[in-house]
Amino acid sequence: MEKDPSITASELVVRRLRQHGVSQAFGVVGGAIMYITDALRRCDGMRSTFTHHEQGAAIAAEAYSKLTHRPALVFATAGPGTTNVITGVADAYMDSIPMVVLIGDVRSTIAADFNKQRYNAPQEVNQAGLMRPIVKEYLYLKPDMDAKAILALVDRTVHASNSGRPGPVCISMPLDVQGMPCDASALATPIVASPRPANANQAALRGAMQALLQAKRPLVLLGAGVRIAGMAEQVEKLMAQHSIPWCVTIGAVDLQDHSNPLSGGCVGPTSQRAANTLFQVSDCVLALATSFDQSVTGFNIADLIGNKKIYLVNVDPGENLRFNDDRIHPIEAGLADFFAAIEYQRFSTADHGPWRAQVQQVKATLTPQLEAGMRTTVGPDFLSAYDVSAELSRNLPADATVVLGISLDAHSVFNAFQVTRGQRVIVSRNLGPMGWDVPALLGAAFATDKPQSLVLITGDGSLMLNVQELAVIAGMQIPACILVFNNDGYVSIRTTQSNFFGTQFFGCNTVSGLHLPALEPLARGFGLEYDSLNALSDVGPLLAKHARIGKPRLVECRIDPGQLREPRLVSKVVDGKFKTPAVHDMTPALPADVAQSVSGLFPTG
Repeated sequence: MEKDPSITASELVVRRLRQHGVSQAFGVVGGAIMYITDALRRCDGMRSTFTHHEQGAAIAAEAYSKLTHRPALVFATAGPGTTNVITGVADAYMDSIPMVVLIGDVRSTIAADFNKQRYNAPQEVNQAGLMRPIVKEYLYLKPDMDAKAILALVDRTVHASNSGRPGPVCISMPLDVQGMPCDASALATPIVASPRPANANQAALRGAMQALLQAKRPLVLLGAGVRIAGMAEQVEKLMAQHSIPWCVTIGAVDLQDHSNPLSGGCVGPTSQRAANTLFQVSDCVLALATSFDQSVTGFNIADLIGNKKIYLVNVDPGENLRFNDDRIHPIEAGLADFFAAIEYQRFSTADHGPWRAQVQQVKATLTPQLEAGMRTTVGPDFLSAYDVSAELSRNLPADATVVLGISLDAHSVFNAFQVTRGQRVIVSRNLGPMGWDVPALLGAAFATDKPQSLVLITGDGSLMLNVQELAVIAGMQIPACILVFNNDGYVSIRTTQSNFFGTQFFGCNTVSGLHLPALEPLARGFGLEYDSLNALSDVGPLLAKHARIGKPRLVECRIDPGQLREPRLVSKVVDGKFKTPAVHDMTPALPADVAQSVSGLFPTG
């Protein structure tokens, strides 16, 4: 072991992470990471933001990376600090978001044998067993490692976070390793980029593109991986070059462009009926960088597939395991592989003019205005979540970044918010934990140079799960506008309980035992500006006032507690089994004349 006391192993690791381009850290300090936090204090170019809960730190890091496509660092102490990060790390793992989690552990000399013991030292837990299922790599540093060995392992681990399908990685440093003296000169060892492996599926990729262009009703489906891969611009050019209609998944909602006639909208069980209809009637789908799971297809995938051909381009071979259907053609490849395969190729193309006209007719028929007229009527003292989201989209600037909660707030954006090219919208698209919202806003604030254009739309129920991070937003004077839909708790849970059990609610609103604070004193107690939105006509002036004052602000929107997520797929239990309609057959049902008009566009004969 080198004996240069000028640098500890913690400093070695933190400085190496900085050399990898990691410049933002989120976390909570602790005794079992004292050398790590001291190294962070000493590291030039590494900005540390302190949350009040490690879950908030992990979610903030996830949101930061969703917007920057660079991993952030999460630091957490041993034991409870590590158990607290799990939700945020799992969310990043499921959403393919790079992240480096740096955790402490008890001294290696007293570590438990978890095959025989529950624990040996205070605040000791089987961190490897907890973290390994939700990270791409788990690295445990040992006291017999020298500086070069540590750096080689850190390099490999960071490369894993960004390569292939990205995701979080974890580096665990026992307390005795953190303070080990290391040779600082090892940091001069260059970082060697990992070569991108050659893709063997180029013929299949070209075949998928040819099938798409030869189809009668082709549709491209864009997933969140388009932005993760840094390929949004290339995809946009592809759509324009071939004039192919496209739809997006909820994770790629900001790849819509309501001003573009080829943009078909957002698909999914809680998304747009028009987009789901186009998804249903298309005869060939090229799905780029999406998992094609139930949040995209609904649970009745057999009716969705019908006679269409579906080509799935995804870098993760594990995504192909959910399919066993000859009409679905998974191709293991990244988007860079896809564009390399089709570049300079000549493809024959069918006439898609009639299909583009049908797309326009569907969009002109199944409009947001039609959906608004079909929704459950809200009471006279309340606003509609959908109307609020629509009005926000008319008033927010083109450079706005919108962070979403996970219930009616997100659903209203998926359906009524008309995304302008250049705007960013981020959401937890798979795990969907309540409490994602406020920490995600914090992370987003460090990912944009225009924090005054930051907006959070969330609900009063989700707000409470990480409400403590409002103190950080207020303390740092992040000039974000936080719109809280006050609809008495958990509307999505009320909807589920109502669908299956009638109106016997349990723990989802005030009368069923859920206690929520008044939002005005809560906001003012944290040091936020407060407003109450009482009319849609107030949205524009309120946003203008917010921009002028430039302070963090909470805006309470009183939403009818009885307002449902509409349109949506509704499953029923028949003879003890779940029955779900096809993804376009949404509730509430279309008026008969409208349904006939749409079906008439696509005769089956």
